[in-house]
Amino acid sequence: RNPTIGQGLEALNIGAASWSLRDSKLTNQVRLKPINIFLSLTQAVSITINSVRGSTSGSTLVSLTMAHSNTYSEPVTITNIALHPAHSRPAPSASTDRSMPGGHETVTDMKKYVKWGYAPQTEPRLPLTLQPYDAYSTVIAIEAGQDLRSRTFYSPVSVTAIVGPPEESKEEHSVAVAKDARWETGRIALEPADAFRIDMSLEQSSCYVGAPLVVSLRVLNLGTETRDLMLLMAKDEESSADPAQKVSSVNTAVVAESGGYVFGVWGLSGEDDGTTRHNRDHELLAVDAALLIGEVKGQHAVDAELRFVPLREGTLDVPNLKLYDKIEGKW
Repeated sequence: RNPTIGQGLEALNIGAASWSLRDSKLTNQVRLKPINIFLSLTQAVSITINSVRGSTSGSTLVSLTMAHSNTYSEPVTITNIALHPAHSRPAPSASTDRSMPGGHETVTDMKKYVKWGYAPQTEPRLPLTLQPYDAYSTVIAIEAGQDLRSRTFYSPVSVTAIVGPPEESKEEHSVAVAKDARWETGRIALEPADAFRIDMSLEQSSCYVGAPLVVSLRVLNLGTETRDLMLLMAKDEESSADPAQKVSSVNTAVVAESGGYVFGVWGLSGEDDGTTRHNRDHELLAVDAALLIGEVKGQHAVDAELRFVPLREGTLDVPNLKLYDKIEGKW
């Protein structure tokens, strides 16, 4: 037995050691105290995603910002960016909630309906190296169409990166970050048609009598020709001497005529004598009697807004709308 070795191990107290005595079978052991290791988990790169509607039906623009997490000093190199429509989840809606519990969590393969790429002049040159406090933004353009109806989905956008200097980085240092992007499909016609499609939606979920509300419109040109559109409300049809039609004229709300076109505000009449009429419209008062939409290219859409004032409580009907094409000179 070497007493010097034993005393040295006991003094260091840094590991387990054993030794055998020449004259006996006894074994002495020295054990370490527990070691505490403190770790901080951090992201290699952070991403931010925002989605907006595109100019055509079924198009979505997704803004993607990639930034160094600034929690370490090593650079990070972006090697790949991808959208994964095969792992899409439909957005929650009343129909999916009624059909089956958790229906909006169902994964749907939408890759055959989706085409995606980068918006013009935004495609990144990969690999892209980010130093601490660096960030880079790009725009992903998504085109999606379905024959049946328009729907909204969430699909993951993944960013693959390598931590460390590019010349020293190895495969085991690669990381992937993903976040969902919101996009929607557009209902596509089997062939171009000389027609328009108008989608209407409310910005607020509830409204109050006498308080203005905004109805958002999305007008889609289903044809291939450019149209210069004007939207009119409550336009008078052909005049008639029929007393029954004269009574109904109270509800057409004529207030002005310009250039051969009759404009009006729903709920008012140009021949109003101030008396109360029970057949007058008591639902929505249109603040905007006419709206110049402008040129809309073929297979493109434009967004607009109409303002109304509710005149009573309950479920209200939106007045009839008409589109006039100034290029063709027809409704």
